[in-house]
Amino acid sequence: MHEMGTRDPAESVKTLDLDIDPELASVARQLVSSKYWLDKTIAEQDAAMLSGGLHDGGYGPAQGWPFLQRVLPFLHASTAQGDPFPALVPTAHVLGCSWKWRGRELTPHGVTRRVQLLSDVDALLSGELDQTRYCWIQPLGIIAPHEGKNRADFFRAQGIEFIPANVVAYSYPAEHRLKVYRVEYPGFAQTWAVLDDRWLQRLDHPNWSLPVLEAYGVEVRAWPSDFARPQDVQLALFERPGGASFALGDSSRDANATVDLHTIAAKQAYADEHLRTGMSELKDVKVDARFWQACAASAVLSMLALAFAPQAWGAFREAAATAFGLSLGAVVFPFLGRVLVAPRRALTNQRTLPPDRHPERVAGRSRYTYRKPLAAHSELSIETKKQV
Repeated sequence: MHEMGTRDPAESVKTLDLDIDPELASVARQLVSSKYWLDKTIAEQDAAMLSGGLHDGGYGPAQGWPFLQRVLPFLHASTAQGDPFPALVPTAHVLGCSWKWRGRELTPHGVTRRVQLLSDVDALLSGELDQTRYCWIQPLGIIAPHEGKNRADFFRAQGIEFIPANVVAYSYPAEHRLKVYRVEYPGFAQTWAVLDDRWLQRLDHPNWSLPVLEAYGVEVRAWPSDFARPQDVQLALFERPGGASFALGDSSRDANATVDLHTIAAKQAYADEHLRTGMSELKDVKVDARFWQACAASAVLSMLALAFAPQAWGAFREAAATAFGLSLGAVVFPFLGRVLVAPRRALTNQRTLPPDRHPERVAGRSRYTYRKPLAAHSELSIETKKQV
């Protein structure tokens, strides 16, 4: 399919074989169709309230790849699987984005002329056809146009089954690496996707995401008891992204907020370590002012008793000396006595997590980043970078 023949150029362009489970193919078509009708309704009926964050309002419909970033978790883990190749792409699997023009803006003659122009396979092969670049998420059977996105909905409206286009195949994390959890906790109920039992992203649009993921083979489960507490994960989603000791990934590198469960676990283990400490080092612990007043009064009175008691009052003077010593000891005990044992989380002046205990420093951390497009063509290029 990737090789071009030496005969008639049109014969060398074959239909793109999706080669996926029929149920997954059906769900992929439903996703594409739902976006089409959402965009169409918003554009023609001024129904922006239906978007639910899946339409870019005055900027037009969400383009294919950014749309999928909002729906599919860990899309940044996808990588290109080869060079572009020409193919006849099934329209029903292509996410359209009619932000520049729509078929209803054309005359009947203009529609016919546009169909002939955009269906010309020879023009595609010779480079005369307007540039097309379709990102095919191969395991899911969903195609996101990067260039040539306006024609997808146009072909759909005209009932044309295939679009000639240059296609780049992309990977997607295997289904066994993904898990989906429905989490209900006092104060919030959310759906989370976890990659490799470590990286977590929140599914903000589960009604769109779950049908695709379930058809892909990802099971929806209850939150495991050996994972981080749901409230700790929820708090991590509000952290400053990219901090050295924070679990939330750098938002400049990841399109979606990504939480590292290993970092949460490391912070939990570090905070639970028990240390010897003094009372003054305990967090949110204060000594009652009356204690200091009593110690001061006892010290002053015992000192006066020692100063003015006759030498013959030996037992009294001994008691006064003992009281004076105990008073001074009570005063300095909160500062010097390290006889208490408390978890690190209960102490003041403790680091959240030192760098040498951070999973990112210990074992390395995968980052999903954009590579700068080539000057020759605006290509969406995604790579995975390892930082140690």
